[in-house]
Amino acid sequence: MTKFLSADDVEAAAKRRGLTIPMLCSEAGVSHPTFYRWKAGAHTPTLKTYQKIIAALRARRRRGAPIVRGQEASQ
Repeated sequence: MTKFLSADDVEAAAKRRGLTIPMLCSEAGVSHPTFYRWKAGAHTPTLKTYQKIIAALRARRRRGAPIVRGQEASQ
């Protein structure tokens, strides 16, 4: 059985990759209000939308997360 990530899980994964939700949604080709409706429980994403979001997270993981502000000096 396939386990889907919750909106909170997706948001945490985006944050670990240095992405805001608007940035993630832009990369996925999904509107960020759609994501926020999903997070609020007012909307369930279609499988296609969910796949776009996950694909954007995976693509970012392959490219490597950018340096997060404030960490430049410690590297």
